[in-house]
Amino acid sequence: MRMETLETVLAEIVGYLKSGDYKNEEHVRVAIVLRILQALDWDIWNPRECWPEHTPNYNNNNERVDVALFKPPVFSKAALFIEVKTVEKLQQKQGFAEAESQLEKYNLYHLASIAVLTDGSQWYFYLPSAEGRFKQKRFMKIDLLTADVSRIKTDFCTFLSKDSLLSGAYKTPAESLIEHIEKQQMMEKVFPEAQKYVLQKGNITLAESLVECCKKHGFSITVKEATEFISEINNGEPPPPPPKPVTSGGSVPPISRHERMPVTVDGYGTFGSTYKAFEALGLPIKPDCIHEKFRKKLRDTGRETFQYEGRNYVFTLSSKRMRLRHPRMGVDATAILHPDGKMTILKGSFAAKIKETGALKKFHPNLAEEHEELLNKGVLIPKKHNEKDVFEFAQDRTFNSKSAAQIILSGRAIGGPSAWKEETPQ
Repeated sequence: MRMETLETVLAEIVGYLKSGDYKNEEHVRVAIVLRILQALDWDIWNPRECWPEHTPNYNNNNERVDVALFKPPVFSKAALFIEVKTVEKLQQKQGFAEAESQLEKYNLYHLASIAVLTDGSQWYFYLPSAEGRFKQKRFMKIDLLTADVSRIKTDFCTFLSKDSLLSGAYKTPAESLIEHIEKQQMMEKVFPEAQKYVLQKGNITLAESLVECCKKHGFSITVKEATEFISEINNGEPPPPPPKPVTSGGSVPPISRHERMPVTVDGYGTFGSTYKAFEALGLPIKPDCIHEKFRKKLRDTGRETFQYEGRNYVFTLSSKRMRLRHPRMGVDATAILHPDGKMTILKGSFAAKIKETGALKKFHPNLAEEHEELLNKGVLIPKKHNEKDVFEFAQDRTFNSKSAAQIILSGRAIGGPSAWKEETPQ
């Protein structure tokens, strides 16, 4: 196989995707999937090797794999099962869940070496022979519209090419990726516990604390893996040193306990106020005038560094978690208010089902267009909630202001006791 051929095919497919030329599922199957498979050395014209609409369960003709590839020369073992959907179908939560369930059923009857779910743009890879639930067997996602073509080529050759599937070269990399995902999920789960542990101990690094906490949960990771994980969530910065224990002595005025500026300290976590952060980290409380200057800079810039004994503690003004409820209209939404004033409505929030859009178009024409776009793209989907017809957010959505988010949710401005309420920081 000539690798340049695959690169050319991928480049052309990306161009067609961007211009919206793939109109239906058959377009995706023939003009994307089969074309890529041919570039990866599969004989798509051999009916024993490439079997569209394959029936894995011969007792149920209604269940058919869109594209099945079988290993020569016997053609009895499935190499690939590929479930195909229309472009952007997998971006919808319900559409993705249904498609994944279909793919899982196919592999109950005839286990393929690799299973793939794709809408042409997004590709999800599964290792059916791995342990656990089917969604836990997913080891990689590739988006043709955002990933580098050379990286796509490498991954496709590893997990889709005929040579790799016949030789078994796909299996070890797939198992390694699954193991990596499991470690990442475990570290994310125990990270708050590790932060508390390092503050209690005082003489242990955050990476070492993360290793210990994972070990308590029966999961083994190395200090190097923990360090890389912490560096990644700190935007590439190395993990901070262990905090110094709080020492008694010195009489300086305390920070007001009543100020509420939720902050995140890089490497140490999120605190309900700067006072709580200083107290937890064992930092000395500066005189009021110095601390007020620090807080003012933090408010103005959203990010400020506090230096103490040669260490830099980077404070970031945290986003606020807000709640808007209006039972009569069916509105029940949770959102994140960012320091720059933008607001992200979280998926699972419920918006009023606006019946008359005339007023919205008259007073907020731009938001009326955005509301219509959210409906067309499946971001807002009809639901029943507390016996009311509402719209549910199928994914997170960010708006330029709190008022814009509020109008999208209710169709109008809401004031008084029904307005946004800040959820108390923990």
